[in-house]
Amino acid sequence: MKFITVREAAELLRVSYKTVQRYLAEGRIPYTKPAGRILIKEQDLMNFVNMTNR
Repeated sequence: MKFITVREAAELLRVSYKTVQRYLAEGRIPYTKPAGRILIKEQDLMNFVNMTNR
């Protein structure tokens, strides 16, 4: 299982860092926060992309 950072997610989605933070706050992308660092499962990000491209 691979995890990515908010910055990496922003680059992959081609949106701003703040936009990814908003998606996380809205619950649109699930995440985990071990040791205070937000990490996103790569598969969860791909699921989000697939849902928004329908």
